[in-house]
Amino acid sequence: MKKTIIATSIAVLMFVSQAFAILIDQESPYVSPVIVLNPDLNWQQTVTVGKSGHLMGIDLYGTGESTDLILYINNGAGWQYDTSDYSATVNFSTALGWQYFDVSNAGLNYSIGDQFVIGLMGTDPTSVRIGGSALPPLNAYVSNTYVGGPIESDYNIAFRTYVDAGSPVPEPSTIVLLVAGLAGLGLLRKRTEL
Repeated sequence: MKKTIIATSIAVLMFVSQAFAILIDQESPYVSPVIVLNPDLNWQQTVTVGKSGHLMGIDLYGTGESTDLILYINNGAGWQYDTSDYSATVNFSTALGWQYFDVSNAGLNYSIGDQFVIGLMGTDPTSVRIGGSALPPLNAYVSNTYVGGPIESDYNIAFRTYVDAGSPVPEPSTIVLLVAGLAGLGLLRKRTEL
């Protein structure tokens, strides 16, 4: 009887949802030359989604001084001028290395093949350096670097995106059924011991 209860419990627990680690969706291989981002620059990097799920965060590779900047995300390919789907002023502590920015509260969910833009704008006269490279593909843009005329930059920023593929959360009735089953097994065990 004891073996039956253990086997039944294990079988029931096998079907309870498990949490999954957040996955790195995309990682840019570019980490050497840098671009300089001043307040008059609006810089965008197009990202094509490789794993479906909820966008949790973005890493950027810094190589310069600390400053504040506006980090924004737009759905679709660059170049975009519309209202951002996510925007926040963040402090970019640009000691050499990766810095993580949490964007999980934006509620951005993507499917494989969708595109979005990582955008950066400066907020003060000091410049910030972001890791990047002049290697193709060339899909980053710099705007307003001279009197209202956009120009294109041949740099890709060094970035990583994190996606939570998620797991389905059991419905409340499933949890109630599981608890009732375990309580029944407990009563059955107690009854057989008497």
